Amino acid sequence: MVIVLVPVVLGLLVRLLLPRLVQRVLPVMPWFSVLVICLVVAIVVSLSADRLVEAGLLVTAAVILHNLSGATLAGWFRRRDARAEAGATAVQPRS
Repeated sequence: MVIVLVPVVLGLLVRLLLPRLVQRVLPVMPWFSVLVICLVVAIVVSLSADRLVEAGLLVTAAVILHNLSGATLAGWFRRRDARAEAGATAVQPRS
């Protein structure tokens, strides 16, 4: 919990105390966050490289299954929501 709470509190404090700095760096923050996430993933994967090689086929199958199930569920929900919205109207007709 502390791992999540500390950055959130620090971020709120920086926004409160240094709003002009936040406005200047805000445009580059998405790129910075992507870079940091890639770096963290690279470190975790490199530290687990031996175990990943040993379990390569199993990990590959798990990743494929995970991605396919996510895509399938997303498509199912999208179709279900489209059908629900098709029957809805923004303005109700008078009776």
